Amino acid sequence: MWTLLSILLVFAGMEAKPTESDTLRERSFSSEVKMIGTVYALDVRYKGNIRVSDDDKQVTYITPGGYLEISKKAFGSKRQLLIESDVNGALQYSYKENRRDEPFEPEGLRFLEDVLLEVIRSSDVGAYDRVNRFFVQGGVGAVLREIAQISSSSGRATYFDYLLNRNGLNGQQLATIAEAIGSEVSSSSAKGQLLRKYAYKFLASDISGSEYFRAVDMISSSAEKGETLRAVLADRRVHKNQYPDLLRTTRNISSSSEQGAVLRSFNMYYLEDAALRDAYFQTVEDISSSSEQGAVLRDLLSGKNLDEPSLIRLFEAVGRISSSSEKGDVLRRATLHLGDFNERLARAFTRAVESISSSTEQGAVLRAAINAADVPDSSILLLLHTAKEISSSSEAASVFQSFIDHINVKNSDVLDTYFEVVRSISSSSEQGHLLREIAQRTDTSVELLRRVLGNAQYISSSSEMASVLIEVSEFLPRFPSLKEDYKAAARHISSDSEYRRVIDKL
Repeated sequence: MWTLLSILLVFAGMEAKPTESDTLRERSFSSEVKMIGTVYALDVRYKGNIRVSDDDKQVTYITPGGYLEISKKAFGSKRQLLIESDVNGALQYSYKENRRDEPFEPEGLRFLEDVLLEVIRSSDVGAYDRVNRFFVQGGVGAVLREIAQISSSSGRATYFDYLLNRNGLNGQQLATIAEAIGSEVSSSSAKGQLLRKYAYKFLASDISGSEYFRAVDMISSSAEKGETLRAVLADRRVHKNQYPDLLRTTRNISSSSEQGAVLRSFNMYYLEDAALRDAYFQTVEDISSSSEQGAVLRDLLSGKNLDEPSLIRLFEAVGRISSSSEKGDVLRRATLHLGDFNERLARAFTRAVESISSSTEQGAVLRAAINAADVPDSSILLLLHTAKEISSSSEAASVFQSFIDHINVKNSDVLDTYFEVVRSISSSSEQGHLLREIAQRTDTSVELLRRVLGNAQYISSSSEMASVLIEVSEFLPRFPSLKEDYKAAARHISSDSEYRRVIDKL
C-alpha cells in the first residue's frame, strides 16, 4: 500500500444549500481533495451528491449538473478523468493521458476502477450509500471498520453523521459509535458538531451517555468542549445520573473561563445530593482562576437556596480560593443565605473567613454576617473569636461595633468574650469607643455597666478611660449602687486632671 508523506485536504466551499429533496442522501457537496506523497499526487474535485457501485469501482450517479474530476500524477505521467452529469442525470466521461484526449474505454475505465476506492476513502464521495451498504452487511461494526479507512477527518465525520441519522440504534450501538467518534475524528470542530447534533440520541441511555462524555473529553479544543457541554445543558439533554460524568469532563477542560462557563450553566441543575455535591465543588476547586471560582459560586448562590451541607461545602471551596477579594465577595453573598446561623454553619463560615489574608475583607464579611443573619449565642462566640484575630485594630473595632446590638447581655459567656476581645485591641481610642457604645444600649443594666467600668481600667490612655467613666456617670442617678464601682475605676486614672474631671461627675 502507498505510504503518504503528507496529506493536504482543502475543502473549497463546504456543504451547499439543500437541494429540492432535502434529505441526507441528496445533500449537495462541492469540495476539493489533494493528496501529495512520495510516489504520486492525487487531485480530486467534485460537486453534487455522488453514488458508487457496491464494489467501489464505478460511479453510478451524480446530481444533475454535478461532476467528479480525478487527476493523478505518477512516474512522470499524468492521467485525468472528468465525469459530468447532464440535466437529465446522464453521465458523460472525458479521459486524458498526458494532456491528450483518449477514449474512456478501456484505459479510462481501468483508471477509474483502480483509483476510485482511494478517492472514496480520501473524501465523502458516496458516503451515504456506503454507510447503508456496510450497515446492512455487518451492522455498526462494519461501518466503523470502514470509517477507520477514511483518511480525512471531515470525511469520517460525514460517515458518522449518516450512521447516526439511522433510526433504531440501541444504547450499546450508540456507545460504540461515541467511543469511535472520540478516537477516529481528529478535528475538534467536526467532533464537537457531531456530538452536539446527536446528543439527544447518546444521552437517551446511561450506557451511551457515559461514552458520550468520554468522547467530549477527547475534544482537544477547550472552546469546543465547553460549547458542547453548554449545549447539552441548554437543551436539557442530561439526566440526573449523568451529572457526575458531565462534571468529570468539565474538570478536564484546560481553560478556566470555559470551566467557569460550563459550571454556571450547570448551576441551575445543582441538586442537594451528597455524591453530586462533592463532584461539583471538587470541579470548582480545580479551576485555576480565582475570578472564575468566585463567579461560579456567586452564580450558584444567586440562583439556589442551598441546604446546610451545600453551604458548608461551599465555604470549604471558598477557603481554597487564593484571592482575598474573591473570597470576601462570595462570603458576603453567602451571608444572605445563612438563615438560622447555627453552630455548624458558623464554624464552616468562620474557617473560610480566617483563610482571608486581607483584614479589610475579613471585616467586611463579618459585618455582613452579623447584620444579615439571625445569629444564636453559640455562633456569636465563634464570630467574636474570629474577629479577634483580625490584625488591623480599626477593622476589628468596626466589626465589634456591628456586634453590639446583637449581643445577648444576659449571657455571661457572650459578654465575657466581648470584653475579652475589646481588651485585645491595641488602640485606646477604639477600646474607649466600644465601651461607650455598649454602655448606651437601650437594655443596659447595672451588671453590664459594672463590666464596662471593670474593663475601662485596661485602657492605657487616661483621657479615653475618663471618657468611658463620664459616659457611665450619666446612669448613676438611675443606678446609684454603681457609685462605688465608679470610684474604684476612677482610681486607675493616672492623670490628675482627668481624675478630677471624672470625680466631678459624682
